[in-house]
Amino acid sequence: MSDSELKRGALSDDEREFIAKSAPIMGVKDIGRVLNRLPKTIRKYIDERGLKSKDMADSEYLYLSYLNKLRTQPYYHEIKMQLDDHEVKYFEETWIKLVSQFKEDVLYSEELQIKQWIILEVIMNRSMKERRKLVQEIEAKEQEINCMENDGTPKDIISFEKQALNMIKSTARSYSDEHIKLSDKIKDLQKELKMSREQRVKKATDDKSTFNSLLAQLDDREKRSRIGEEVELFKLAGDKAAEDLAKEYTYIDGTIDQPLLTPETLQDN
Repeated sequence: MSDSELKRGALSDDEREFIAKSAPIMGVKDIGRVLNRLPKTIRKYIDERGLKSKDMADSEYLYLSYLNKLRTQPYYHEIKMQLDDHEVKYFEETWIKLVSQFKEDVLYSEELQIKQWIILEVIMNRSMKERRKLVQEIEAKEQEINCMENDGTPKDIISFEKQALNMIKSTARSYSDEHIKLSDKIKDLQKELKMSREQRVKKATDDKSTFNSLLAQLDDREKRSRIGEEVELFKLAGDKAAEDLAKEYTYIDGTIDQPLLTPETLQDN
């Protein structure tokens, strides 16, 4: 069947349900043949929903899972509005690497810090791109002024061009200063994020220690209770044995006597 004969348009609810159930056990092409759909249509739906397909590597599935999670976050729509396509791609790639580095153990407040961190990096990248353009403009302007000086161009014109050159240099320096400030802000965010995570780990460790300590105390109490019970049983057994031995006993030779003689048993008799 040619591509022109395949179904077009939005997937129906039944088709979406079939893809979701079949993706883990069927390849994209096989699903496409069953539904009479283009494989790229099936792939697009699988990618958008973060589904795992049979012909998808684990690393690819993990990547799509993170990407799908990001795209469902409340702030993602604003990211799309604020950044161009290239910057959105950079944001997604960086976000996935950072969140996967933390093994998904990220609070929403920490996630917002990561978001701000990446946004600052995007702005910093913009700044350095503009600075690069200015550096190229400075080089061209300096060459132009050198040619003017060698050609005997009037000094007032050369002076005007040098003023323009100084303004460009000043703007380039401002971009460098902005880069430094943004770098400092990123470092501060990284420190805050690191402190936040360390505090959470410490609290979890402390809670675990407290819990383990409580278990140890309970274990000690149980041991003490068990030992106390055993001592009491030994005492009762000893008392019972003493009571039995204090009674008169008839030996094989017919002699009657008390096996255990103590002041108490003599007194009783």
